[in-house]
Amino acid sequence: MTDINPKVLRFFDKRGIDQEVVARTGICSGKRLDTGEVIADDLGEIIVFPNIRDNQIVGEKYRAAG
Repeated sequence: MTDINPKVLRFFDKRGIDQEVVARTGICSGKRLDTGEVIADDLGEIIVFPNIRDNQIVGEKYRAAG
């Protein structure tokens, strides 16, 4: 499992969602670059929800962790 910002894990914990579910679904923390692109980052405060089809990431949705 990739390290995820503890703030992101608290977001899910408050909603009763187990860390195993977060890991299994590929959710990670990310940060936004100056270009607007969001990349995975262990300390990022953006929650990245991958859209997976046929074992390929075909898109992502984002939400602030705070």
